[in-house]
Amino acid sequence: MIALLVVGCGPGAKRAEIPKLPPAKPEAVEALKDAARLVRLGPGNLERALERLKDAVEIDPQLWEAWYDAGWIELSRHHTDEAVAALEKAQSILPTYAPTAAALGQAYAQANRPADAVKVLRAFLDKQPNAKEANQVRVQLANAQRRANKLDEATETLRTVLRSEPRSAPALSALGMVYE
Repeated sequence: MIALLVVGCGPGAKRAEIPKLPPAKPEAVEALKDAARLVRLGPGNLERALERLKDAVEIDPQLWEAWYDAGWIELSRHHTDEAVAALEKAQSILPTYAPTAAALGQAYAQANRPADAVKVLRAFLDKQPNAKEANQVRVQLANAQRRANKLDEATETLRTVLRSEPRSAPALSALGMVYE
């Protein structure tokens, strides 16, 4: 999970999608790396990883990766309020990162806030309509729209996915849920 973030920030990331952020403070990056090591050691170390992530954001509040990782960990632990708070902060710093939008949408869904999930996922798609993850986000958006009882919107969102990927199993499955 945290390694994915490091890769996402590396040279392979699309420069057009990521705004120029100030360089992170080295002490905060070390705390982030420590948290990644703790996560790799297993679920028994998640509390300590969260502490290191808290240290990282105290050192550098603009280190979006630490906010994202904290939100991801809290989401995996089903602490939705904490996950939402951390992911909202990560989203405010870097709104064009698809995994953050997806995780925040998932956190809102777990918190039974489908309207908020729709809002954040639609905002991502408005900014990044051609992102490589756009269809995955559209399927998640359709699921949130279904939960918010916006069935016509969910159907149209899924038809958009199916126009570009006619055999998309997630989109077809989600469409079946809408029809049900």
